[in-house]
Parts: sequence; C-alpha cells; structure tokens
Amino acid sequence: MGEHLKNTAEKFEQEGKGKFTVGSGLTSDFHNLGQATKDIAMDSYGAVKNEFNDLYKQSREKVTEVGTKVGGHFRSHPVQALLIASGVGLIVGWFIRRKI
Repeated sequence: MGEHLKNTAEKFEQEGKGKFTVGSGLTSDFHNLGQATKDIAMDSYGAVKNEFNDLYKQSREKVTEVGTKVGGHFRSHPVQALLIASGVGLIVGWFIRRKI
C-alpha cells in the first residue's frame, strides 16, 4: 500500500507541474494580450488627441474670424448695433420675467 501512495503522489506532482506550465504559458499569453491592448489604446488616444487639437485650432480660428467680422460690423454701424443689442436685451428680459 505504501508503494501505491508513492506512485499516486508522484503522479499528482507531475500533473501539477504540467498544469503549472500550462498556467505559465497562459499567464504569458494574457500578459502579451494586455500589452497589445495597451499599445492599441495608446495609439487610439494619440490619434483622438491629435484630432481634438486640430478641431480646437480650427474652431478657434473660426471664432476669431467671426469676432473680427462682427466687431467690424458694429464699428461701421454703431446705431444699428445698439438697437439690435437693446432689442435682444428686451426680449431676453421679457422671457425671464414671464418664466418667473
């Protein structure tokens, strides 16, 4: 009976080592998958960041352009600009007073 226990213990040890080896390979696979996922995420982040920066620059240029045009219009037609601003103020005030 002692020999049978010894054989069972050896078999268990060998099977355990085999499973550990498979587990090590699986760990390596998961590590590689994680690294690849990280690389893809960093590349995507960089692309999105560059795209956002480009859109920000374009938007800023457009706002500056519109501001220049509006400012020029107000300088060339000050009375009209004052009347428009007064009208908008009255309408906004009317809506605020009506909702409260």
